[in-house]
Amino acid sequence: MSQQILVLSNAMVKLARQVKSDEIKDRLERDWTHSANINPDDKSYQRIDADVATIYVSTESVDPYLDGYKVKLKIGNPTTADFSGFTLTSYWGPTYNTNLTVEAFESAQKSHTNKCPDTLLSGYWTSVEIVLAPANADEIRNAKISIKLNQINLKNPASNP
Repeated sequence: MSQQILVLSNAMVKLARQVKSDEIKDRLERDWTHSANINPDDKSYQRIDADVATIYVSTESVDPYLDGYKVKLKIGNPTTADFSGFTLTSYWGPTYNTNLTVEAFESAQKSHTNKCPDTLLSGYWTSVEIVLAPANADEIRNAKISIKLNQINLKNPASNP
């Protein structure tokens, strides 16, 4: 009887870890099109579905800076509208470890919001620098960025003579 209890107890611990792992994976992947990975090894672009448009982001470089990293990004606006001002929110933190509780993992995550006055011109890439600090190399490998667009500027049609 005590052997069966031990087997069941071990099975419950294993199941609880799997559920915890699945819950965190779901949280990390939930809005995958609303953020892009900051990847220093890959300069290809990634799509972000912002609140009113699809925007593209490309990581140009990631360099050590003070107690963190300076990240140079290019933000592409493929639309025919210009966007005046935008907010970048960066997220980074340690790699998920199955020994952590969901609460401990989430409390170890960091974020920072940068308000950018620049205009994202239609059909152009805009260069932006952000600093992720404090951060170490492991945390940067898990970094993501999201964008909120402030104001849409549409062009008026040419008046007919």
